[in-house]
Amino acid sequence: MDSQIQWVGIHVKSRFQLFTEAGYSMNSFTSRVKRIIGLIPTGRVSTYGHIALLAGNGRAARQVAWVLHSSSSKDRLPWHRVINRMGKISLPRGCGYEEQRALLEGEGVWFDEEDRVDLCRFGWSPRVSPGVTKPAEPNNEDGRENGHI
Repeated sequence: MDSQIQWVGIHVKSRFQLFTEAGYSMNSFTSRVKRIIGLIPTGRVSTYGHIALLAGNGRAARQVAWVLHSSSSKDRLPWHRVINRMGKISLPRGCGYEEQRALLEGEGVWFDEEDRVDLCRFGWSPRVSPGVTKPAEPNNEDGRENGHI
């Protein structure tokens, strides 16, 4: 493939190259995503979009998925605590769905008859004050901030 690209004189840039040339710092967004995912407490979940929003780019849910895919094992992230905005596991059955569900159920997260997690009950949302770049630490063992989810 590389020889074909060189032969016709085409230079293909990666997404990373395009983002960095446009002035975006992928490393800082990636590190913020990893830090936020690491804060999700046991028995709680968050969504790809919510993590993207907390990391500074609410339209980057797919990048959050990419960070999880590329860094979960290496950085020991609690990848199983991240689900989609509908409260469902995004992984297909037979390709990680069962493992993610088992890990969440083992932490006390419930699924309804349509395989959804109640985000009002199990969703995690740290309190973030204006001007503060780091989410507040939870005040109690289940990750809630004075009753807030």
